[in-house]
Parts: sequence; structure tokens; C-alpha cells
Amino acid sequence: GLVHFSSDEVMLRDTRGPNVDITYIEDGPHIESKTLRIEGRVTDHHAVSSLHYFMNGDRTTLQAVRVAGDGRWSILLDLSIPGYGKHFMTVEGEDPSGNIGSARIDLDIIELHPPMVSLERPRDGSVHGLGSLIMIEGEAKDNVKVSSLELLVNDRLIANITKSLGDGGKFSYPFDSSASSLSHGKHTLEIRARDPSGNINGRMIQIELDGEPPKLRLDIPDRPYFGPNMPLIIKGEADDKSGISKIEWSLDRELWIDPTYVSGRFFEIEIELDPSRGEEGVEIFVRAKDIFGNTEEKVLSAFFDPHGPDIFMEDIPGIVLRGDMIHLRGVVSDAGDVESVIVRVPGTGEIDIPAGKGEVEIDIRVDSAVLPAGDM
Repeated sequence: GLVHFSSDEVMLRDTRGPNVDITYIEDGPHIESKTLRIEGRVTDHHAVSSLHYFMNGDRTTLQAVRVAGDGRWSILLDLSIPGYGKHFMTVEGEDPSGNIGSARIDLDIIELHPPMVSLERPRDGSVHGLGSLIMIEGEAKDNVKVSSLELLVNDRLIANITKSLGDGGKFSYPFDSSASSLSHGKHTLEIRARDPSGNINGRMIQIELDGEPPKLRLDIPDRPYFGPNMPLIIKGEADDKSGISKIEWSLDRELWIDPTYVSGRFFEIEIELDPSRGEEGVEIFVRAKDIFGNTEEKVLSAFFDPHGPDIFMEDIPGIVLRGDMIHLRGVVSDAGDVESVIVRVPGTGEIDIPAGKGEVEIDIRVDSAVLPAGDM
């Protein structure tokens, strides 16, 4: 019936850390120049002795946080302190037993400074040949970095030219305007830069593509016939807003010859051919080029006659009595037109006979009384 009792001393140890919860934070990304409000609650089955936070695992940045009686807390974080970039923040609570509980907050902090873009080439308002290769040169800089550089024409993306960026932000890109099906006329060209925060800035200019040929005018002779003693003279005018680079002429489109005379937009071509060519119709090609190679061509048909007209006269009596009428009859013909026929009669001067196309007939009566006696 005897009962025996014994006792031991037992120590209970707390090994559970506080619970740290985030109840409010604005969705990111967050702007570097702003202040971020973070709210939360810390609880422990026994008590919370302290709450603090630090950045990126670095306890030298540790900052204490005041906790209300119900465990609620808030932090106003100056985002310029961690600055631009990806960061994480640790909010850590501790109980009297030294147990720790924490919560992690990932922060994406951006900045609002857009890149700076400048264009050196081409110049605003510059004119280029339609389908030509246009060198685009300039500079794109950002306080962080330029993450993307794009070429747009008429608000349409043509190419990502980020790889053209060199040291110091310089870039150079050959733009083939023929690959973009651009038409003659004015177009907008833009270089657009973007930084990692999504800030965008660009430089836009206007260029003009010239695909219009020069204006070429020829003063064509009324009778485009020529021969060894009478060269063919062609006068003309060539004009282009971009400038004329070349005026030339040819008989076969293979050998091109410069004009005889050029003054500003006016020119003169003098054509002489070797009589050995014989009589023939010829085509004369005259063309003008502007500085971009746009060409306008005109064709002139002419006739080259290396020989003089043929003259046939009927026989007249070998002896004529003074006072008798002398009848002069004949025909003047030429492969081309007969320009003029002149009959010279001693004692009477010159007689002009109307000329024209085809044959010209001579039918003249001369009074022998006006002629000097003797042989003629």
C-alpha cells in the first residue's frame, strides 16, 4: 500500500519563427524616382521582438520597422536608394527566442529617361535617287543603355538595326530604298530607340526620292536635211530640279557624243557625217540624265544627202539671132528637197525659181536682145 513519487525539471524551447505576410504592394515595375508603400503583418504564437528589412541580402542595409499592437506594419521605400535594376527586399521578424521568419519581395525598378537620338545622314529634306542606297548615320544614347534601335519609313517598320550600334552609340546602316517598294516623292524616315525600361524616343526626317526624268525639249529644224557643206544644227533645253549630269547624242545608241555647245540648261548639237555614207535616212537619239541617272530620250529623224541636186536642161540652138526668144527648159531634182533654184542670165541678173518638195521645173523665156553678142 506504499506510493512513491519522483519529479524532474522540464524546459520547453520555442523553435517557431514569426509569420511575416505582405498584405499590400503596388504591381511593378516601379519607377526609380518614386516612393513605394509596402504593408504587411507579422505574428508569432508568443511575441515579436523586432521587425526589419534589408536589400539584396546585404545586412549592412538593415532598417528597423515599427510594428503596431495588432502586428500590422508599413514601409515607405525610397526607390532611388536601391536604384534602377532588379532587386529583392527581405522583411525579417524575430521573436524573443531568436527565431526568425521572413518574406521576400522582388522589385523591378525602372527609370523614365528616354534615349537621345540624333541623325547626321541623311539630312532633313534631302533628295535621293529612286531605288538608291541611302546611308543612315547617327547616334543613339541612353543613361542605362539602348536595348533596341529600329528604322521606320512612313511609319512602317523596315528593319531592326540594333546590331549597327557601335562604341559610344554611333550607328551606320545602309538602307536599300529599292527593297521597300517606295515610289517617287516624299517619305518620312525615323530612327526609333528604346531602353530596357521601355522608354522610347526617335528622330524623324523627311526625304525625297527622285525617279522623275529630266525635261528635254528639242528645237527641230523644219527641214531636217543635211550634207557635207551644211551640218544639221539641233538646239535644245534640258532641265531637272535635282540637276543635269549629262547631255549626249548618238546615231546608234552605242557611241554617245557630247553636245557641241552647252550653257546652263541650253545646248546645241552640230552633226556632220562622212560623205562616204551615201544618201540615207538617219535617226538621231538625244538624251539627258539627271544626277541620279534618271534619263529622258528623244528621237529625231533626218536625211543625210552627201550629193548636190541633179540638173537636166533641154538643148537650145547653137546660134541665136538677136531679138529671138530663147526658151530654157529643164528639171532640178534631189533625193531630198530642193531648197532653191537660181538661173543667172548675163545682162539680166539672177532669176529665182520657186522650189519645194520633189522635182523643180525650169521654164524660162529670155529675150536675146538683152544678151551681149558673142559666145556664152
